[in-house]
Amino acid sequence: MDILSFVGGSVAISDDGMAIPEIKEFYDSDRKPKKPMFGNYMTGLYYMYSKKSPYFGLGEAERIEIIETKHLGRRKWADMIENPRFKLIVELYKRIVMTDEERQIRKQLQVLLNDTDNVIKMLQEVPIRRKETVNVEYVDPSTGEMTNGPVRIDILNMKERQDAIKALKDTFNFQDYLRDRLESKKTSVEKKVYVPLFDSPAE
Repeated sequence: MDILSFVGGSVAISDDGMAIPEIKEFYDSDRKPKKPMFGNYMTGLYYMYSKKSPYFGLGEAERIEIIETKHLGRRKWADMIENPRFKLIVELYKRIVMTDEERQIRKQLQVLLNDTDNVIKMLQEVPIRRKETVNVEYVDPSTGEMTNGPVRIDILNMKERQDAIKALKDTFNFQDYLRDRLESKKTSVEKKVYVPLFDSPAE
């Protein structure tokens, strides 16, 4: 059940939502006529966390950027959640619209999405060739005798690159696993598009 909805071009709260003590207290704290602060905060709450929000499938940082630009006027989400009354409402609302399992999966997915770009950047830097020190037998030019010693050679870095490719694929496979778990609960989620490593960018 969702206590927030989009009605007649604006976000509305249901009667049973208004009956929640934390929300009623926050409503009463807005002393201005027509309760502009309360309405603005509920709008931000709806667009951030309602499953009916058009932005619900986006990552948290992207949702914040969009709602600050399009729906919150001059308000900043970081400042809004510093309000102790509103912070309580945010946590309560997330419990209302999502199960514990959904919240935990979304939290894991958000961490994974935040890490994905860094993983790609790190793996893209794995070189195609590397230097390695090996012990070999060779003719000592000063004595003409066979000797054994360390030599630096340049070799293809295939194993490290293959390990990098596997690590990236594992990252995306785990993302798909979490995404499937959420979609089975009718919860939309952001998905990073798989980008193969080491391919040359399009001209």
